[in-house]
Amino acid sequence: MRHKARALLVLLCVVIIVSIGVFSNAMSKVENKKEEPGNEIKEIAAEIEDAADAIRSSGDITAIEAYEIAYPKAKEWIPEAKLIDISSTDAGGSPTIKSGMNGKRDAWYVYFGNEEATKTCHILVDKDGVADVHNMEESASSRGLFEISDIKVTFEEAYEIAVEQKGLQPGDPEHPEDWLIGYHYELRYATFQDDDKRLIATVTEISPNGNFAQVTIDQETEEILFAQEKIGYDEDGHSMWGDF
Repeated sequence: MRHKARALLVLLCVVIIVSIGVFSNAMSKVENKKEEPGNEIKEIAAEIEDAADAIRSSGDITAIEAYEIAYPKAKEWIPEAKLIDISSTDAGGSPTIKSGMNGKRDAWYVYFGNEEATKTCHILVDKDGVADVHNMEESASSRGLFEISDIKVTFEEAYEIAVEQKGLQPGDPEHPEDWLIGYHYELRYATFQDDDKRLIATVTEISPNGNFAQVTIDQETEEILFAQEKIGYDEDGHSMWGDF
């Protein structure tokens, strides 16, 4: 009887050892599958599609929504991507005089770089997703890099400031001299006197005087730095600007 019990015990141990080996082999295959490069690419593609789906049928999009679509694509080229510039564009859309109201547009350029100043990624985003991508082995990061979390004044808020405080008007497609249509926006670093570098939001269009104009807002103080309009040209053909 003791021999039978011992034999059963030995058999049980063998079964347990074999089971552990099979489980370990299966887990190893799962881990290897996770590490396959193709899986990461599929995950990135899924992130882009999910972000696009969320706003695809909602009309115009915000700059932050455009960033959320563009960022996963930029990471394919620049894993440590940071922002250089976000700006609205008439490209690829059907702008009207109402375009840009409330800080939204149907198309944006989102520009990324890295701290090492070795790569840039320029992405055109519209309400349908990523429309165009240009990857380059060069950089404009000397202009200044920033994170989306650095934004204190959104373009929705910048629109209200420019319209309510400065009376900025939209560009009219019926007036080609207005150059741009609706309201346009840009977010980037700018360098002023004494190497004073600031993150700014700019709203561009027409002053109450009917001139091409820009309202520039400091992201740190959340106040207008200046509001200027083009008032003509000097004798050398250079644009002249004045406050309004």
